Order: sequence, then structure tokens, then C-alpha cells
Amino acid sequence: MADNVSAPSGPGPTGIGLGLDPASGAIGIDPEDTEVVPAAFMGLVVSARATYRAMQANGCYPAIVAVGAVEDTVAALARISSHLELYVGDCSGQGGEAVVRASDLLGQARSALSDVRHHLGLDDAAEPDLTPPDVTVLVG
Repeated sequence: MADNVSAPSGPGPTGIGLGLDPASGAIGIDPEDTEVVPAAFMGLVVSARATYRAMQANGCYPAIVAVGAVEDTVAALARISSHLELYVGDCSGQGGEAVVRASDLLGQARSALSDVRHHLGLDDAAEPDLTPPDVTVLVG
């Protein structure tokens, strides 16, 4: 899939017509709208690509924030893949088995990222204070 894919335009802050309210996490979805899920998937891809481009262009972010965001995204992808298991399995037995393996790998990735975030947090807390001491305190 090309990196220059753009999301369909529509109402809502995400531009994909879902009516997402980021503050509450609530999504208004018309269960009869056959374009909602494809638009949501496109928004997911566009957002991930934009994030990657931002990371390439700007290295001014804490590692723990980036790892946490990727961990949370992988967790969401794992939940999505659990829904795919049924749909893909109905279309293809081997495809269904492959989705189950992918879902397991996403779970493993989330666990590994959780470990990374934990270690970053521990290492950050254990960092010594390297700021020079106040000279007036040392001299008296």
C-alpha cells in the first residue's frame, strides 16, 4: 500500500466521518453505513503513517511516550485482530489460522513493549541527578 493514501473526507475531527469525540472516547457509528469500517481502517493507516513521518522529522519526544503510544496502538490492533478471526475464518480456513497467529504475535509484541516501557520508567527513576551543586551550599 502506498504512503500517499489519503483518508476520505467527512464530518468529525478525524476526517473519516465517525463523529469521534477524543475527550470522551465515544464514537457515533451508524450500524447500517457500509463505509464506516473501511473509513476507520483508512484513518488508522493514515494516522500511523503521519506519526511515522513526524518521528522521522522530529526527534524531540520522550522515548517512554513513544513506546507507550505504540504499546497502546498494538493493544488496539490485537483487539481488532480478534474480530478479524471470525470474519477471515468464515472466508478461508488457512486465512483464519494465519489471523490467529498474527493475533498471538500482536499480544507478544504488546507484552514486549510493556516491558520496554517498564524499563524506561525504572531507568528514568534511577538516573542520578547530574546538575551541579549550588556553590553557596558547598562554601557555607
